[in-house]
Amino acid sequence: MKLPLTMTYDSDPISRLEAHLQSASSRRDFDMHDAEELELLKPFPCLHDAVVRLGQQVTPLWLTADAEALRHQKRHKWLARTAVVTGIGAIVLAVVQLALKQTWPSMTHTAGWLEGIVVLASVMSVFVGCGSQMAGAPPQGGTVADAEIPGADPA
Repeated sequence: MKLPLTMTYDSDPISRLEAHLQSASSRRDFDMHDAEELELLKPFPCLHDAVVRLGQQVTPLWLTADAEALRHQKRHKWLARTAVVTGIGAIVLAVVQLALKQTWPSMTHTAGWLEGIVVLASVMSVFVGCGSQMAGAPPQGGTVADAEIPGADPA
């Protein structure tokens, strides 16, 4: 592990650890991947052992939950964009329908059908989004935090 130049000459383990934590805290997964910090935690055996144990027991659960959350976020983003685009389409078609009523009355019916189809697509994307949110909910109100960790104190 490379330490920044400002830390290489500092022999105080607490200062080195603090400096490293400040520089690394901007990573998205900073609080879950502690490999870089383990070397700096060696002067603190109790803390080092606790971080190693937690890394072995919690990290696999976190990685699973994180992957699931990212999958749900991606789906939500797609459904939200679909709802927005179809909603805008419905508004545009309503305006077109009003304009056609003034200029080309025989096409008003067709524009009305198109608007209805777009509104239906928008409503369906909202319902699919709500349904997928319910389907992704943990059973019986449980969460990853409720998972049992082998050897952990149940307090």
